[in-house]
Amino acid sequence: MRVTLKAKLAATFAVVVALSAGSIFVAIENISALNESIGNITGRRVVAIQIADDLNARGLTVGHDDRNLILQKDEAKRQALVWSLRISSTR
Repeated sequence: MRVTLKAKLAATFAVVVALSAGSIFVAIENISALNESIGNITGRRVVAIQIADDLNARGLTVGHDDRNLILQKDEAKRQALVWSLRISSTR
């Protein structure tokens, strides 16, 4: 019994389609895992970056306020600045 060319082509095409379907399935599984990983990374690290940015901003504010207190020559203005810093620190 001889296998015709038509049967050989059909079998080859079926194998190619099956391999393609398998590779698509593997790709979808990998993309799902990647999506979960990205969600974990962004969920955790974004919060940490926001906290670090807030700490940096507060540190710069403290430095600015210290500089203003040191450079202020007028005692009344210095006391007003200290009072405003005390009020703002309680917020």
